[in-house]
Amino acid sequence: MKRIIVLIMFLLLIAGCASNQGKVETPEVAINVKNESSLLFNEIRLIIFQEGHLSSTQGAMFADQSPIEKGDTMNFSLYKEDPINFEEKINVDMIFYHNNSEVASRELTIDLSDSKEVTIEFNDYQLVVR
Repeated sequence: MKRIIVLIMFLLLIAGCASNQGKVETPEVAINVKNESSLLFNEIRLIIFQEGHLSSTQGAMFADQSPIEKGDTMNFSLYKEDPINFEEKINVDMIFYHNNSEVASRELTIDLSDSKEVTIEFNDYQLVVR
């Protein structure tokens, strides 16, 4: 009886492992936000609009909620399944938080038609797209 139970569990394990063979998706566009500011914050939220409609929201923070220090880069991804036309521009509202309190916000427009990766540098005065 024990052998049958062990055999059934083994077969279930093998079946479970075999069914997880989906491929990993590659982002359509990678958005990297690099902190070049002296501002103290521990979370970045991106709110993405296109043609006046909300298309995506994303947030990033370190697991231990430590500050995002000068020189740190946070990575965001947009996928082809997202409701975004990748041949058009997007409007991005970036909001910076420290312990759930907003400390800064910036807006910018990004042209996605000619780029698979966008780096945004946030300094004390502005956002610079590279």
